[in-house]
Amino acid sequence: MEVGDLLPRSDEDNFCGLSFAERLEKLKPIIVKLYMGNYGPGGKRMVMRQVVEYMKDKYSFHIARNQLEYALRKWKIRRRILNREKDDITVVLSKRSRAGTSTSDVTLQEGKPVDKKQLKRYLQDKIRRYVAEPIVPGVLSQWRLPYNAFENLFFRQLDMPSPVVNKSITPSYITVNSPKNTAGASPPATTSPSMQLIHQRFRQDQSNLLLQGQFKELFVRCDRDDRIAMTNYMHGFWIHNFVTAKHWGRGPLLWKREMIIPMTLYSMEISPSAAANPEIFLKFSPNSSSDEATAILSPEQSCGWLIHVKGKTASDDFLETPWSLADLNGRSFPQLMRESIAESTFSSLSPKDLPISNSLIAESLHKDPSSLYLESLRFAIMAGNGDLAESLIEKGMKQPRFIESLKEFYPYHLAAIYLDGGTTCCSLFSALSTALEDICPLVQNYEDAAGHTVLDSLIISIIRSHTTRVKPRDVSSSFIDTDVYPGEEKDACGRWDADSPAIRQLFRRGKYRIPLDWKHPFCHSSVQAVYHIILHLFFPGNYVPHINHLSGLFVRHCVACGTKLSLGTLHLIVVLAFHLADSGIRGETLFGAVALLVCLLRLGANASFKAEVSFDEILGVAFLTECHHANLDAGDFMQTVTSAILDLWSPECQIGWHCMHGVLQLAKNGKIHRLDTEAGNQPGSGAQSDTMNVDNDANGDSDGSDGSDDGGESDNGHTVSTIPTASCWLEHPRFRPSFSCGNSEFGLIWASIQAEILTYRKVRDLDPWISDNFSMSALKKWLQGESVGLEIPFVQKSILRDHTICGWFDTQPYWIPHPSEVTKQHIANYYELESES
Repeated sequence: MEVGDLLPRSDEDNFCGLSFAERLEKLKPIIVKLYMGNYGPGGKRMVMRQVVEYMKDKYSFHIARNQLEYALRKWKIRRRILNREKDDITVVLSKRSRAGTSTSDVTLQEGKPVDKKQLKRYLQDKIRRYVAEPIVPGVLSQWRLPYNAFENLFFRQLDMPSPVVNKSITPSYITVNSPKNTAGASPPATTSPSMQLIHQRFRQDQSNLLLQGQFKELFVRCDRDDRIAMTNYMHGFWIHNFVTAKHWGRGPLLWKREMIIPMTLYSMEISPSAAANPEIFLKFSPNSSSDEATAILSPEQSCGWLIHVKGKTASDDFLETPWSLADLNGRSFPQLMRESIAESTFSSLSPKDLPISNSLIAESLHKDPSSLYLESLRFAIMAGNGDLAESLIEKGMKQPRFIESLKEFYPYHLAAIYLDGGTTCCSLFSALSTALEDICPLVQNYEDAAGHTVLDSLIISIIRSHTTRVKPRDVSSSFIDTDVYPGEEKDACGRWDADSPAIRQLFRRGKYRIPLDWKHPFCHSSVQAVYHIILHLFFPGNYVPHINHLSGLFVRHCVACGTKLSLGTLHLIVVLAFHLADSGIRGETLFGAVALLVCLLRLGANASFKAEVSFDEILGVAFLTECHHANLDAGDFMQTVTSAILDLWSPECQIGWHCMHGVLQLAKNGKIHRLDTEAGNQPGSGAQSDTMNVDNDANGDSDGSDGSDDGGESDNGHTVSTIPTASCWLEHPRFRPSFSCGNSEFGLIWASIQAEILTYRKVRDLDPWISDNFSMSALKKWLQGESVGLEIPFVQKSILRDHTICGWFDTQPYWIPHPSEVTKQHIANYYELESES
């Protein structure tokens, strides 16, 4: 627009018949354009005096300079660009990817152009003064999903608007005139210096948002293409470090993208020779379009089977043997992690095409080694590499702030969430407990910031892997804003992991929840891992968390009176059993829930512990005007589940439910003490030795009992057992009184359960989930007083080896025996599993 375009076209445009104030408002657009535009001599801006003279000469409008200054302030018109506006201009122009975009395309309120010199000086100063923010521990280890799954999880499934629609709208005071479509024309040779500064500054700001963990704001400031590029780039970094951590010490340490893609996306096995010459994979270029068209791989249906052997573990990990590439000139896992982000070795994307700066992230990690070690430790835990975790803890302790920050990400909870019964079992948890005993003891870190205990995290893993309809938000209020459980990419029984081709293909298709047909019942592999970790949590004789600690899961508040309803330890197992029966997978028997219940009772959980609880509140069916809760122990809590609900369950789950109730009733009945008598051989005994008989004791330490003397017969009609056992080491002062010996009937159940878990897996499709040596129906019959003895082959055929009256076997260590140490014959069917594979 030329200055002549601002001239009045008629006398009416002068508004001479109006008052001064009215004329001022009518002439405001002309005055603002004169002041803001380049209408002065030589195409420069007018000064105040020139604006006053122009209005006097052309519009016959007499306004003093001070009046003009006041009017401009009132209208909030200024030539100076505020720093906030400069920042907004930087964000807006950074989102404009079309070639030719420049600062000349931007105007502010009232048509004010951008002062390029002002903006350039500001950006140069900000870039020069930039300091990379210290990284928040955990930021780099959260990118487990590629963009397709990430977008569906956060923007669609939760009814949340996309960030593009929500907050990324250009501010109203900024107008960007898009450059003309240059299709067919030669693109500009180079980006203008101002735009280069804008992109550099924008990436600095975005990198700081990432380092601070402000992901929502980070995505809001990106367009969709940038979000896709950044998410997939960081996910590639996540996968690269997960695979490296998983195989550290027993596979190639220097993993390359050409090695990871075939193995994790297309099930191509990596051999030592191939890893030494990764260029052979360059010939393998799967067609991306055919990848989309093919069906997603399904994981193996058979569980992994890990066996503890003399303090070590044996599994079917094909990368178990150390490789020749294990020597990397002393470089550590944290060093390789920092190098991978600095050099982008894991991605085909060019770092310059990202809205973040990989070099600034690497710089932050270099300046803060403690955060680098913490990120490395998180990857080691998620990948299940206990040896690497121990090494990182030992070296990380030398870094400042490592110990303080370590407590904030709760390593025990993370290990429980990433439970893997088929590969690591409890070995990772054992390694953490040992390495962190002095600096981050379990007893002081048993509850996390969300109020979840470590046992709660184990229960979350079970619900995630072995149920279908239990929503995360119903399990914990900390999951209220998500539709996915933590650790979704990990199967509790070891059938898939984050680097499994089935999982990677599933996530690439935009899925973020495990399909129903992938899951199976709470199997022996999962049960073994969970109960072994429970032994590490609560084993008496050590300084351990209180076993009756209230749970942070399924917490409710009475809708009528507001009372907080929290579950006790055994109440939590009852709720777990309910969901396994009500929302579990076809074939569920509740054997696993019974096993956990007996294990906890063996370790001292109090069956008489009462809490304010309500199934109606947990299930969301309570009336708003009534209190539905009561102060109940776990057994009475079970009784509040109506027969109408039980009738909807499978017969196997109904039997399992009654077994659990019978176990709780048995725990609340008699106590035991040593007798000076000797009994003859009976089923379940390996030899004549000390015997213990059921009696009652006012002391309620063992099994949570508080019964009374019934002269050899329990309240539920059991005939008193006199089961010969091996010597009971639990009489040793180390364990008393925290671990007194227990009920002989309980001991027989516990010994049988351990033998079942250690010697059987479902190998073929038609195999049952419980072996022929154990029977839930027989257990129910015995607990309900309908049989004199426990009529299962483990007992009737004297298969069990010697065990204490409370169910521990004569092994070292006795709490985690080998399959051959619990039965007289080799009955474990893992030989069948090996022959099948």
